Parts: sequence; structure tokens; C-alpha cells
Amino acid sequence: MLQGMADEKNTFASTAGELKDRYYVIIPDQQGNGENELDSSREYSIRSHVEFLDAIVNKLSLESFALGGNSMVGRVSAAYTLAHPNKVTKLFLVNAPGLKLDEHVLYGGFGGAMQSREDF
Repeated sequence: MLQGMADEKNTFASTAGELKDRYYVIIPDQQGNGENELDSSREYSIRSHVEFLDAIVNKLSLESFALGGNSMVGRVSAAYTLAHPNKVTKLFLVNAPGLKLDEHVLYGGFGGAMQSREDF
């Protein structure tokens, strides 16, 4: 589970509490957030977040897993899934930019609703 930008891993603490008896739950702080100190010399693009997540996945030797992301990190989760489709078995997004819910575009200031795989 990945928290949104300018947030920290404890965002999902109560959710993890509900899942921990059935799943092995991992909630890392994102680079530059929570306990991972912001470093002005680092790049914090979607691509760098995907690479950061993949480093964690590789360090933990995870072969496949469900992935969830909140807010802007929902976009990171979607990008990771597209880059590593054989690793992600399920994807859940919470308030991710570009998603449409009941004719309302969530975080519409980032652009319109996703219409195609390319938009996703």
C-alpha cells in the first residue's frame, strides 16, 4: 500500500490492521516522505518513484503482489503496474488523478478523465 505525496505510511495503518490476518501487508514511506528524508538533489518524478518501488520489491524478493496507491501515488501505482504487469496481480487506486467516479473527475485539475490505456 502506498500513501499519497506529502503523507506518510501510517495513513494505511487502520486498513492494514484489518488485512494483516489474511495478507502480508507492506506500507513503505515513499521517497521524500515520512521517514524517507526529502533530498533536494533527487528527482521525484513518477518514473523515479516507480524505480524506488521496484528497488523495494526486488530487495524483498517479491515475485507478485497486490498494489494500492492513494492520491498522486495512485498514478505511481498505475505506472508501476504498466511497467511490471507480471508482478502486480491486483491494483487498487484511491482518489487517483484522472479517475472518474459518478461522472465526476477526481483531481480534475490534473487533466480530464482517462479515456484510453495511453491515458492510464
